[in-house]
Amino acid sequence: MKRIKGIVCGLLLVLMLHVNTMPLFAASEVTTTIADIFTTNITTSGSQVTLAVGVKKDAGVTSGKIVVSYDESMMTVFSVKGNNIWEMEDINTIAAKDNKKAVSYAWVDSDLKNAEGTMLTITFQSTAAGAGKEVAVQTDVVELYQGDNVVSVPTKTVTDTVKLPADTTTTVPEKTIIDQIKNAQPGETITIPVHDGNTVISKAIMEAAQGRDVYLRFQMDNGVVWLVHGTDIKTPKDIDLGIKLNTNNIPQKAINAIGDDKAKYQMQFTLSYEREFGTTITVIIPLGDAAVGYFANLYYYNPTTGELEFVESCKVGADGNAIFHLTHASDYVVVVSENDGAKLAAKTQAKKTGDETNVAGYVLLLGAAAVVLAEAARKKVKHA
Repeated sequence: MKRIKGIVCGLLLVLMLHVNTMPLFAASEVTTTIADIFTTNITTSGSQVTLAVGVKKDAGVTSGKIVVSYDESMMTVFSVKGNNIWEMEDINTIAAKDNKKAVSYAWVDSDLKNAEGTMLTITFQSTAAGAGKEVAVQTDVVELYQGDNVVSVPTKTVTDTVKLPADTTTTVPEKTIIDQIKNAQPGETITIPVHDGNTVISKAIMEAAQGRDVYLRFQMDNGVVWLVHGTDIKTPKDIDLGIKLNTNNIPQKAINAIGDDKAKYQMQFTLSYEREFGTTITVIIPLGDAAVGYFANLYYYNPTTGELEFVESCKVGADGNAIFHLTHASDYVVVVSENDGAKLAAKTQAKKTGDETNVAGYVLLLGAAAVVLAEAARKKVKHA
């Protein structure tokens, strides 16, 4: 990492510190221990775990990067907050470390910093799989500088362990969520656990996020994830995010009518909500390893016509998830196929349009023939 005089840039999955200038000579190295610079403290409250990473007074570091990794089967990130003790800081909540989910935190300051205190706070939400188990949260120092000098840290990892509460179904209070939204940094993601039997998201939460550059990530018990960006919320309202996977409400006849000859399998799902969402909501559906690399084609069932209507298509990622964007609730089916549903739908529509054009042509020909016959009949009557 180079001495930073410019800005810190975060590019989704890659977090880098860019610089405007670079020393002409190699930076000298300063050796110290991680304990001389950082502190970590892990605590539990209800079904949540909080890790606070602090910097010690007179540590003298000016820029650096740390990565906090965790087992996502045991915990999910509820919120991340930088405390702005540096001139600039950048947080990436979708980083990875040794095949584990992670939060990456980078900072830079133009002067040697002598301030002390908490620089990063991460709150995790326990999952059902982690109930009552001991988990480890690992903090790794990736880069560290004192001015132009590289700080060599022999031991670059700190591991904190904590036992998760036995009850992980505790609902996060509405006020806590609203406070998290109001205090969120631009672009921050707030994860909210949503448990079976309590799947309604209040209008107050949606109003708090409306117009803000903040992402609400609703984690369901069945593995489904809903994502809402505050700027997409147009009409805040109570929304039931309940979703049942592997339902059987759509007739197979309607699915067969799609005409997908390269379909591998299908999975229906039904939403508890029955109206427009008042916003565009991203939904992440777990399809499993068998779907990886194929197209996931989403169709909406129109009960009035008894037919399926194409919504959108996506390629299933390595995690086996499909990502779709919904505006209203209904019965849906995901068809996993070698075919791109968008192209298939376009061909079907073109064929349908062609058929309708032909029918219209036949009608015109029949009409013209009728006119000719009528005229002939009129002349025949006239000359009779």
